[in-house]
Amino acid sequence: MRFAPIAGFVTAVLVVVATPSAHAADYYVAPGGSDAAAGTSAAPWATLQYAANRVNPGDIVHVRDGGYVGFNATRGGTAAMPVRFVGEGMDVRITTRNAVTPDGINVEGADYVTIDNFIVNGMPRTGVRCAVSRFVTIRRIRADMNARWGILTGCCPDIIIEDNVTSRSVAEHGIYFSNSADRPTIRRNTSFLNRANGIHMNGDLSINCGAVTTTDGIIRNAVVERNVIYSNGSGGGSGINCDGVSDSIIRNNLIYDALASGISLYQIDAGGPSQNNLVVNNTIIQSATGRWAINIVGGSTGNTLRNNILFTNHAFRGAIVIDAASRMGFTSNYNLLTPRLSADGDTTTLALAAWQALGYDLNSMASTAAANFVNVATNDYHLRAGVPAVDRGEATRAPPDDIEGLPRPVGAAFDIGAYEYRTGVPMDGGAPTDSGPPDSGASDTGSAIDTGSATDTGSARDTGTAMDMGPAMDTGSPSDSASPVDSGGSSDAVAMLDSPTPTDSAVTTDAGPSDGSRGDVGAEGTTMTPGCRCGVVGANRHASAALWTAVAVGALAVARRRRRQSRN
Repeated sequence: MRFAPIAGFVTAVLVVVATPSAHAADYYVAPGGSDAAAGTSAAPWATLQYAANRVNPGDIVHVRDGGYVGFNATRGGTAAMPVRFVGEGMDVRITTRNAVTPDGINVEGADYVTIDNFIVNGMPRTGVRCAVSRFVTIRRIRADMNARWGILTGCCPDIIIEDNVTSRSVAEHGIYFSNSADRPTIRRNTSFLNRANGIHMNGDLSINCGAVTTTDGIIRNAVVERNVIYSNGSGGGSGINCDGVSDSIIRNNLIYDALASGISLYQIDAGGPSQNNLVVNNTIIQSATGRWAINIVGGSTGNTLRNNILFTNHAFRGAIVIDAASRMGFTSNYNLLTPRLSADGDTTTLALAAWQALGYDLNSMASTAAANFVNVATNDYHLRAGVPAVDRGEATRAPPDDIEGLPRPVGAAFDIGAYEYRTGVPMDGGAPTDSGPPDSGASDTGSAIDTGSATDTGSARDTGTAMDMGPAMDTGSPSDSASPVDSGGSSDAVAMLDSPTPTDSAVTTDAGPSDGSRGDVGAEGTTMTPGCRCGVVGANRHASAALWTAVAVGALAVARRRRRQSRN
């Protein structure tokens, strides 16, 4: 039996399976506690900042349900003894920004820190920010209606961003990984209804990262996998946006109702184009107002597309657009697609036969969403039996599991798209769950990066409890002006190294939702110039209170079904 996603939402969840680490002290923070107390379970502290100022390598700060002022973490751990801040219930809320930056939680200059299971909504800038820090894990954050970003990192190599829900960022992106930093793992997140990108990665050469990493403006060896990204880009951008991302893997992602581009590879702010990436087994469905499913421009050479489903509801845009400067070393095959393609950066559109005459997609097929998916109307993008996507993928570059962590292949060959068809297995359309407690004490020693092939699983299998979106949701719509705003410039680094003053008003902000494409016309007729970070691609969407209720109830129901099945 298959369980369809609830209102298009896919639960984000916990995974903690890693090498056990040394453990120093357990501290507790709870409403009604006192910073004059011992910080024990029986005598907890009152504030997170008090705990953050006292942690040492190996310490765990357990945070009980309730509302808290945010905190600024500057004390880190080691590979063997990380520092962990762990929300222990389903209602651990940051209700006020921290005292140093305009963000809920800030990690800065602190290596080997884990931030796990917090609700951070409505912050003046970012829900969770991390700057100039290494081997940080940001996990199970629920970040809604933050003024600019849900999760933001800059100059943070070897980071893990997993099992988070980032939604309705008012100005820009759900998840933003920025500056010269390599080996990020961004997996099993759900990002939706953000004004710009669902996930944005930008090398941004203009910011010097100092000693923490080499400043070259390129993000290398990223793994972006098993994310569910939908209804992003009302202000432009992409589901997954890559400015200066190279030698990386983008696999097993579901992007649907994309209001701008699906996946974009390009260069604007970075130290070089997005080159030599593998984009494999993704499912992308563009909205009627969206751009192209795959967008490769600006000298982004050497990229490989395999086993992707690339459909659009747009009247004249299609599956793949690439410009002449990016065609060297480009290969594309074994995809299922809408048969409209462009080899000259969207100047002309080719039918599939003309595209194949250029040597591309010789084993690919034209198809439609209705011909392949279980139920497009309810956003259930599992495959039906016997459809064109089943058993038609290439094995060489295919990942060994699908978006739900289930093994590939099941039938005679690998399937195309994010989901592998199977029978008799419950499916809910998104990332699996984990049976562990909020943090089992396992060490987060960095990301599991596969730099050479698509055979790295990158994560453990999950089987446990779902995440609820939290009660602190604002049901109003983001204050998107629905008008084009061109900041005229680059600086995507978002003051990763900004002066940590409480006002923090002179923040260099990301100019926003560019995907490197050659211009666009928005739903309201707004002309978008080449490289512009402006324009309206579709009407702004927002969720109602009823939707959030359905999300929470549906997520918990799915979790209960899974637990019952795991016992049977």
